[in-house]
Amino acid sequence: VRLIAKIETGSAVENIDRILDLADGILVARGDLANYYDLEKIYSVQQFLISKARQRGKPSIVATQLLESMIDNPVPTRSEVVDVVTAVKMGADALMLAGETAAGKYPLEAVRWLKKIALEAAQFHEEEAVEPGSSEAYEVIARGVVALADIISGKILAFSEGGNTARRLAKYRPRGPVIVYTNRLSTARYANLLRGLIPAYMPDLSKTDVNLFERMLEHAVSVGLVSAGDIVVFTAGRRPGATDLITVEKVKPKL
Repeated sequence: VRLIAKIETGSAVENIDRILDLADGILVARGDLANYYDLEKIYSVQQFLISKARQRGKPSIVATQLLESMIDNPVPTRSEVVDVVTAVKMGADALMLAGETAAGKYPLEAVRWLKKIALEAAQFHEEEAVEPGSSEAYEVIARGVVALADIISGKILAFSEGGNTARRLAKYRPRGPVIVYTNRLSTARYANLLRGLIPAYMPDLSKTDVNLFERMLEHAVSVGLVSAGDIVVFTAGRRPGATDLITVEKVKPKL
């Protein structure tokens, strides 16, 4: 079971480090936070919380009034579009609608617009790098995997059983896609929250498989995530919670 902590009070903001020690991610409840901070400070509070979560490699979800006008209208306002883009540029992993889909007249349109705006914003935005924050080998290796993939324009195929490898990779925001293979449905769902990750659930996959990378690559090619000529960086952890295995391969065309 994953725990997402809703940050809605001044006390929660002040204790965000302790909360992130225990939670698997945070939800930035901007509407509730406005009861504790002046309106002009909500921007900086939102940025602070998103940055804190990213430093830990944990997902941040931004909610409240993203497309509020779409409760009654089929098209968002320009200021709402800018608000969504701002959340994406800050580094939010996910965006959550509330009244727009729970009680609005145009729930499907709201979801479509949110997706459209977020994808456009992410396509042309490159986030600043974050420091590892830890000298642990697993953290350094994860950063190295992302740097390697960025340099060679490669796609990352990762196996993550419990989600730690997925978190570490997402933290460093690789430019290319990261396909995360897992044999746990809960990990696949968690990876779906993390920005830039594409989860692939294969219940019969195991990190002890001698042909682990071959099976991952075969699946990725079969569903169109990887094509002949692509350079792929494989990574996995041989021990629980670890990320300590890297290999690079160019996908060969089928004969």
